[in-house]
Amino acid sequence: MSYKISLCGFFILSLAFNPCLGDQVNMRTIEITLGSKSLKVELEENNATQELIQLLSREPLEVSTRNYGGFEKILTLPHSLPTADRQIRSNAGDVLLYNGNQMVIFYDHNSWSYTPLGKVVEANEKDLEKILSGNETKATISLIKK
Repeated sequence: MSYKISLCGFFILSLAFNPCLGDQVNMRTIEITLGSKSLKVELEENNATQELIQLLSREPLEVSTRNYGGFEKILTLPHSLPTADRQIRSNAGDVLLYNGNQMVIFYDHNSWSYTPLGKVVEANEKDLEKILSGNETKATISLIKK
């Protein structure tokens, strides 16, 4: 019995202290920078976010952006991600994937078929509207390693 407990303890400690494994296990947050403002996004667990994490582990992505409909900012990704679309009523702070290559960040509501990517943390609806409704045409998406 103590052998099994020791083995489990060793495995858990190796994940915590091994820089390579630890980064792989903990990379669930990205940062999106628009102009001088940054948003942190906690990612969902799905195929799209796994592929996004792989892309961002190589280097941050600089992408073009545009506003749409007075309720969302669209970031055009350089590669399509896997989709698992379902009908969703979005809320401010939702980060969703549209058409495989468009990351959409909402500052108001909408209903459409999307793949969930994550949720903006540490920002309220007013802050999101102020940041996302701006005229920035470029954004940087980067991985935050814990």
